[in-house]
Amino acid sequence: MEAKREVLIKQLRHTCRLTEAGWGVFLYRSMEAWQIEFSYGLRKDQLPFLVSFLKENKIKSWLDDAAVQRRFGYRSIPDDFNSLEVERSYAIPSRYPLRILLVGANYLKKSAIDFFATFTQELPKTISPTISKEFPPEQAYPAIGDLMELPVNLQRILETILNVVESEHAVLAVRSGDKFIVNAAVNLPTHLVSTNFLVEPTSQLGKMIQKHQVHVVKYKPPIELEIEDFSLPDMNWLVAPIPIGQRVIGIFVFGRDQEFNDQEIDMAAAIGGHVAPSIERSILNVEAAYYLQRFALLNDLASLASSGLELNEVVLRGEELLQRSFSANSVKVLLYDEQTNMFVEYLDSKEKPAGRRIDRGLSLERSVMEIGQVLRIGEVAKLSHYVSSGRDVSAKMVVPMNFRGKVIGVVSLESYQIGAFSDQDEKFITVVASQMASIVMSIRLNSEMRRRANDMLSVNEIVQEILGLAGDKYIAEYTAHLMAQKFDYEMILVMLLDPELEELIAEGVAGTHVADVPLGFRFAKNLGIPGEVMRFGESVILTDVRESASYVPIPGWEPGSGIWVPLRDGGKVFGVVSVEYQQQDRVDENDLVVIEAIAGILSSVLTNARQYEQLQRNVRQLEAVRATALDIGTNLDLEILLKRVVNRVRTLVDARGAELGFVEDNGESVQVLVSENPWQDYTGYRFPFMAGVTGRVAATGKPLAIEDFNAWEGRKDSVFRAPFSTVAGVPLKLMGEVIGTLVVQDDRPIRSFTKEDIYTLELLSPQLAIFIRNARLYQELEERMNSQRLAEERLVRSAKLAAVGEMAAAVAHELNNPLTTVTGFTELILEDLSEDSPEFEDMSLVLSEAQRSREVVRRLLDFSRQSEILRVDTDLNEMVTMVLQLTHHLAQTSNIKVRMELWEDIPMIRADRNQIQQVILNLVHNAIQSMPEGGELIVQSVMEERENQTWLGIRVQDHGIGIEEEHLDKIFEPFFTTKPGGEGTGLGLSVSYSIISEHGGYIDVKSKIKEGSVFTIWLPAINQSEVKE
Repeated sequence: MEAKREVLIKQLRHTCRLTEAGWGVFLYRSMEAWQIEFSYGLRKDQLPFLVSFLKENKIKSWLDDAAVQRRFGYRSIPDDFNSLEVERSYAIPSRYPLRILLVGANYLKKSAIDFFATFTQELPKTISPTISKEFPPEQAYPAIGDLMELPVNLQRILETILNVVESEHAVLAVRSGDKFIVNAAVNLPTHLVSTNFLVEPTSQLGKMIQKHQVHVVKYKPPIELEIEDFSLPDMNWLVAPIPIGQRVIGIFVFGRDQEFNDQEIDMAAAIGGHVAPSIERSILNVEAAYYLQRFALLNDLASLASSGLELNEVVLRGEELLQRSFSANSVKVLLYDEQTNMFVEYLDSKEKPAGRRIDRGLSLERSVMEIGQVLRIGEVAKLSHYVSSGRDVSAKMVVPMNFRGKVIGVVSLESYQIGAFSDQDEKFITVVASQMASIVMSIRLNSEMRRRANDMLSVNEIVQEILGLAGDKYIAEYTAHLMAQKFDYEMILVMLLDPELEELIAEGVAGTHVADVPLGFRFAKNLGIPGEVMRFGESVILTDVRESASYVPIPGWEPGSGIWVPLRDGGKVFGVVSVEYQQQDRVDENDLVVIEAIAGILSSVLTNARQYEQLQRNVRQLEAVRATALDIGTNLDLEILLKRVVNRVRTLVDARGAELGFVEDNGESVQVLVSENPWQDYTGYRFPFMAGVTGRVAATGKPLAIEDFNAWEGRKDSVFRAPFSTVAGVPLKLMGEVIGTLVVQDDRPIRSFTKEDIYTLELLSPQLAIFIRNARLYQELEERMNSQRLAEERLVRSAKLAAVGEMAAAVAHELNNPLTTVTGFTELILEDLSEDSPEFEDMSLVLSEAQRSREVVRRLLDFSRQSEILRVDTDLNEMVTMVLQLTHHLAQTSNIKVRMELWEDIPMIRADRNQIQQVILNLVHNAIQSMPEGGELIVQSVMEERENQTWLGIRVQDHGIGIEEEHLDKIFEPFFTTKPGGEGTGLGLSVSYSIISEHGGYIDVKSKIKEGSVFTIWLPAINQSEVKE
């Protein structure tokens, strides 16, 4: 036989190489599994993986079908068996039902499969060493105690006997009353094992068995099995009894196409008596082991009650014990959940210790729950309404778990074998199920007590953490964080009501799925389950949110179950605490108790914090009013007052910027008087009504707060981005009329002005309006008093100037007479002198200087003479030329070079010539006096177009000592002068500014110390239409 084995291995090797297969294995079927007879291409480290692969239930069933029906097929190799290094396994049936060739390859072509099929047809029935034709001794059989499963032992006995009585099919059946139970079969479907058949005592077979004789039947089955859609084939059959004394404990049934000869009949008769003691001992030992195993099972279950394991671990351990103790391929302990009307199935996963809810509809499990009795189905295929959990299930038994008269669940056993469960199994599993029910209830009670104790401890820890906190947002966010830390919640939302917006705001978001819902998410007050809780003030628990028509999901989050609990302040609901899970049936009444306890404490903490914050706000507001009153009452200087107000407001509301504006006289715009911020000085800015926050507040007379100013449509300039982000403003009202605005700004991303900030500003604004009005009245009174004093001083100075003017006129008149005489006599002398005379040149010089002196005197008389104000169209360049001629001598004597640059073809202006000349003369004199050491004086006429108006300018530029920057704002004030005492009246620039303003123009000045000054007079030019008129 060894030689034959070697030949077959060589043939298998040759075929594998020819077809590019990875390996090949010749298998035979035992009761336990498919066994390896010989192989090629497998390494030693691969053999354990192949053995495990063959023990898989799906693989056994597939190979059984392929062998019995002699049908080719293949299966993909699972990832768990990738050590076999092929992608597929191919089943090639042989001509013997319990022999098959398994080939491993990535892919086999049809031609390759044909090669292997040819090879399998040449294989013998067996190549294992056979025993002698003389009946083997008992030592040839396996030891009875080796295995505790009766069919396996009898299967081995039957397979060994086939080496003596050759046949294609064989059955070993053990007697049980009037019936025989098939315990072993060869070359027949495996589901025949455990089936029954009846042998009538009066039948020919029954009589032969009673006589301990062999019964031979030709071309028809000798027995009728109690199984549908199957019967033994028509061939020659031999039935041999297995007697012990006068008893027959079983029979052998052999079948083949060839007739049995007398020698084989005698051998079969001898076999029955020879193996009967071994079979009986095997039966007795197995039955004893069966009862011992059952008692051991009860002891093991009893130990689970005191093991301290969690419920899911106890259930899984119990399922494992039951599966080992019964002929079951699957055992499930399903506990009933009254809340969901579903079964709880415990999976072999630590990630889901609470199990998962399953609904089997009209299943056998639900029927057992309703009737409270055992259901045992020998062949589930006969039930038209039954839906199996697996395609291989043939037999099923469902047993109720009774605890004190109440069914709390079921034990479900499934087997791949028809009729796998006996009456004895049913009785015993009923006892086991009741014990399991007691264990489950004991663990549930203990677990419930521990859970409640732990939950209350966690609730107490949360309470200790949040007591004394302040700030709604912080309390909500911190509480949600603590709940997620203490409990296994997937999503926690602490939503507080915004009474102004009528919305619930998620101020606290936490849990394992916190990224799915943003902090600050808003929810309509009356929408969904939170809205229902807000309306009715009652908690809501949903094990399946799909069952509620009110539920509205949050975008990005799809829960399956949840709890919603109200937050109350007395009888008023001001928020909702929500705990949600993605899966259904994750919440129960215990969770509701915990969340309601937390919500009750959280309500008290939030209420107390709000009351404390309100008290603090009131104190701050009153203190702000008091401090502001003290600040303002100490000083009536308007400029100082406004700056103090702005700085005080910045401090009170923690703003980085603030500005104060007054409504202008036109009643259509607001001008910013004081601006304090780190970005840009907005002092002097004008805001039309409804433009920006300032204009909007002034127009509406109502407070306004903008969180994102750059995204706000109402800002004044939508092109340029503001340096601040959040803005708030309130109106300043006096006797119901808006007189100004107070606006605060901030550029910090997390900063926004709250209702409390607005309220503080509103509380301050009436006081500010009153104090500012008083300061303005005081300033106006002071200005009027100063104006009166200045007017009086001006009258005195004017009188003095008039006297000086009269004196200058008198002096000029007195000088004019002698100059006339000098001029006349010089002209007469020149008439008498010839041009060649040496005196002619000297006398000509005398005449020229005398005439120039007369012209100076005439101009001095013209300038000092009082005349009526008369505005006429005049040439600006002509007036500039006249003034420079008048000051020519003064410039020369002061060592100053005068440069005149006049704009050609400039338009006319309408002005009083004397007044404009006086202004130009004042500026030229000041420029000459600012250059005591001499220098250059530049006088220019310029022209510009601005806002559809032509402007003419006279620019007087010196390179003198310059003007201090702090004096630039005061140089046009009356009697202000930087000249030493006695050298100036301080009226020149003041009078000049008044004259230019009366002509509709203005004076612009720029100056730097030691670099000089530039004064520019701007006057509007006459347009063409005015010239024609």
